[in-house]
Amino acid sequence: MNDVEIADSELAKMGISIPAARNKEKEMTWRVEPTEQSRFYSLKQVLQIVPLSRTSIYRMASAGEFPRPRKLGARASCWVKTEVDGWVNDRLQPNA
Repeated sequence: MNDVEIADSELAKMGISIPAARNKEKEMTWRVEPTEQSRFYSLKQVLQIVPLSRTSIYRMASAGEFPRPRKLGARASCWVKTEVDGWVNDRLQPNA
């Protein structure tokens, strides 16, 4: 299994679909490193984790009040797991 197939299968496990058709002459060559930073949430997963609407998430991300999504392609975005988890943990900390 090459790097593209591995990355596609990891994204598929998270419910993110990548078109199967690839140009043989210009095969995509990108790699997902196996680090904590390379773990992602889909919008559906973010909506299950945080008590916010889709509109609120995007509005807050634009204002810098919530982690910004990362573009995976023309129509696919994801959030870095550690950024979202950190945002949630910051809100769970008692005020000092």
